[in-house]
Amino acid sequence: MTRNDAISSALVDSTALPCHVLAIPAAQGQLTDGLRVLGFEVTPADTNELRDDYVFADTSRQLPFDDGAFDAAVCPEGISDLIDQSSFVSELIRVVRPGGAIVIVAANVQNYPSRLRFLFSGDPRSSKSNNAGAMPFNQLRRLADHFGADVVDVRTDASEKAWLRPLFALCHALGAPWRRGGDAGHEFKNQKAMLYGRTMIATLRVRDT
Repeated sequence: MTRNDAISSALVDSTALPCHVLAIPAAQGQLTDGLRVLGFEVTPADTNELRDDYVFADTSRQLPFDDGAFDAAVCPEGISDLIDQSSFVSELIRVVRPGGAIVIVAANVQNYPSRLRFLFSGDPRSSKSNNAGAMPFNQLRRLADHFGADVVDVRTDASEKAWLRPLFALCHALGAPWRRGGDAGHEFKNQKAMLYGRTMIATLRVRDT
């Protein structure tokens, strides 16, 4: 499954047509095209203005849309590059109506490869990511909760370093005592998508006001 296929699947599972979706950043437009094929009305936004229908929007600034303007939003990339990630998450929640869905994609820095990398190097970043920052699940969950949304689903597009699964299984068994109970959101952190997945594809649901 490609990343765009996984993102589209997350959006299909969390919304119903007709559905007006904000795609930001729109990048080259492949995700926008795919969502339109599925029947979504998509407003692509980016700073590159690659296409005539792109709306100029900077993810580091206030988005040029009214409160609750969209039924859903999708951020397929780039959130880990932002210095002020909290403001962007707040803006996404602001422009999506209550009950709407937001799909946010980031490198999964909480999978077993990243945990082992942190153990031996002190660098938790995904091997697929050269980002200066990261968006760990706990941080996304806290920001969502603070600005009025809940994480309702987490999935991935592909496993990372599947050939190391036997080692990861041993790590999983050894870590069982520390996974009992746990903080809010631990049920998502311990899903296979988070433990083995290359990418974190998280769906938020905006709370009713």
